[in-house]
Amino acid sequence: QGPVLEALVARAQRSWGTPLRPCRLVALSATLPNVHDIAAFLNVAPAEVFNFGEEARPVPLEQHFVGVRPWPGEEAGAALERVAWAKARLHLER
Repeated sequence: QGPVLEALVARAQRSWGTPLRPCRLVALSATLPNVHDIAAFLNVAPAEVFNFGEEARPVPLEQHFVGVRPWPGEEAGAALERVAWAKARLHLER
């Protein structure tokens, strides 16, 4: 994600994106609020950007914000994993 993806895209464009060897990149995301910024980074013409709204999703997208506080003596990573698994289990049981 983030810098790693940017480095891969930049390397692909530099290595393969020449007039003699064009490179086609297809970028998909369920949640991409800055689609036009990403398109500009990928050197995509505005007319070639397709942005589908919520009406095109077969399943509604949900967002959940959860605060995680480690138990005494628990590492932050372990606390995050504990809470994430508990939330995943909760949603799977619905």
